[in-house]
Amino acid sequence: MKLKIFYRSTTMWNIVLFILLSFFFIYLQEGLLQAKTVFDQAFLKESLTRFWSFNLLLLVCGIMVFRLKHASIFLFACVVAAASAITIFNLSENFSKLITISLFLYLITSYYFYQFLRIEINEAYYNPGFNNDDLFEPMLSKLNCEIKDLDSGSVYKARLTNWNPNGCFTYLEDASENLNLKNVQITTSLSDTDFNSQAVLACRTNDKRGFGFRVPSTKEDFGWRDYYSILEQMGYNVELLR
Repeated sequence: MKLKIFYRSTTMWNIVLFILLSFFFIYLQEGLLQAKTVFDQAFLKESLTRFWSFNLLLLVCGIMVFRLKHASIFLFACVVAAASAITIFNLSENFSKLITISLFLYLITSYYFYQFLRIEINEAYYNPGFNNDDLFEPMLSKLNCEIKDLDSGSVYKARLTNWNPNGCFTYLEDASENLNLKNVQITTSLSDTDFNSQAVLACRTNDKRGFGFRVPSTKEDFGWRDYYSILEQMGYNVELLR
């Protein structure tokens, strides 16, 4: 299912930057080992040509991370493995303490970015939790909600299809081609108690029926995180909707 992304965290932008800068991690150590200045344009062109396959991997991985694809998790691991393999080969040819230390720091940074990438990619507001064939009637269970557009004041009926403490993915009962939700209030109910939280659009499906909303951290009473906590205690999970 294709999604249009509207929100990317600062962490994701940093991961994309880290991926692209991985070339310079290799380029700088090549310059050190060959006693070449990094400002030498001929040496730069030579390095770009020599490591063309590695650079292609960086480009593909950067695009996949930017588009928040699940395959980016595997590709990120491939980037780190390739950069490490190149560095280890260089160290086997000409050992350098500086390069060894830089490799250690690179791996530590990569590990933390890898964990952040996994968390971000698996956020509920990026994962609809359904295919078109899943939303048939009757479903085993429904968690209904209302979405109020804070810009126009319009209210739309929807159901939750995926959720976690940081947000949710919703499926609207009725869709409109002109629908343009950005800043909303999500209202959910349990035992005649309403839970209201403001949220921002993270992504939506192309048919404008599915919307992923990120709920910012706030200290509000009877808000989204209170609702999520109760769902957890009641044993609700996404699989129960199918």
